[in-house]
Amino acid sequence: MPTDSKIIEPLVLRCDLDDVLLMRCDCERVGREDQEQGPYELKYTTSVAETRVNGSVLWADVTAEVVSQSDSGKQIFQVLAVFRLSYHIAGSPPSDQELRAFEASTPVFQAWPYLREIVQNLTSRMQFNPPPLPLIKRKPADVAMKSKAKKKLK
Repeated sequence: MPTDSKIIEPLVLRCDLDDVLLMRCDCERVGREDQEQGPYELKYTTSVAETRVNGSVLWADVTAEVVSQSDSGKQIFQVLAVFRLSYHIAGSPPSDQELRAFEASTPVFQAWPYLREIVQNLTSRMQFNPPPLPLIKRKPADVAMKSKAKKKLK
């Protein structure tokens, strides 16, 4: 039976989310009069803008933009948000490869509920009632990696 010191856990299993901080938020209601009232099509993009490690702390800045267009293609509103996620890392500092794999999936996934809430709140204040952003799902590779790591621990 292997000892704990020989088990190498993926970074996603060694990190605990400590804090989610809204760093920036810009929103715009395009047009004032004759505003179309729906249906709304929501388009979004997300990315991890920056990731930093300092000792046992990892910061990831997630940028997300949500734009809504009417059926006629006219932009209705736009929301841009940047969240800073702060994690505590157990064990040794991550390698560059671990860090790239982590930032490819985990920060966006964990920032998503905060983005959904802020978009719903801001658009409501703009007097729109769009559907909520859909739930985001982990990529199959992330789930497989987590299962594989759990099997190694047994």
